[in-house]
Amino acid sequence: MGKTMKPEATPVADAEQTLVELEQKRAKLIEARTKDDAEMANISSQAHARGDHEANDVFTATIDRAMRHDAETRSIDAAIARAKEVLAGARQAEAAATSRRSAVELKKHADALRAYAQTCDDALNVLLGAGDQMGAQLNEIHRLGCANPSHSQLFSLGQKAITTVLMRSLWSRAFSPITPAEKTRFVDFVGAWERMFANEIARRQGEGK
Repeated sequence: MGKTMKPEATPVADAEQTLVELEQKRAKLIEARTKDDAEMANISSQAHARGDHEANDVFTATIDRAMRHDAETRSIDAAIARAKEVLAGARQAEAAATSRRSAVELKKHADALRAYAQTCDDALNVLLGAGDQMGAQLNEIHRLGCANPSHSQLFSLGQKAITTVLMRSLWSRAFSPITPAEKTRFVDFVGAWERMFANEIARRQGEGK
């Protein structure tokens, strides 16, 4: 079996552990001090009223111990206050480091968003340019005596081709759905036109012989 990996030590974790240990030590001192009070209460009458020297020695030792516990508690309280300051500073530094890391991540994603935005604009400009060229080529085809396909067909089928793609995009809700039978690509309907053009070209070449 592999060894269990210990959590990585951090300034915050170290400060928290120090504070826990100090508070545990203080709790033990308070418990001991409470026992001192109980012991003094039990033996005080013997030490003072009866003149019991042995009881008086025990009473005096208990007082000394209680005073020592009080001094240690004050010292622990000061240490706890300082530990809390250290912990607050460590947490603040950790939060600042986290903020800096998130700033780096935020910049990376913001830069990527900007790059993708440019890609979208470039793609739309390509679409506009290619669409204009398709219209221009259709004009030349008409000039050469081919009435079909018409500009209305190019518009209708091109709209379906664009909608087919955009229905898979983030902006799909902005477009009216189309049926599976209506879905198409530019190369699909232009491919059908190509067969018509091929027949017309063959016919004209035959006529020229």
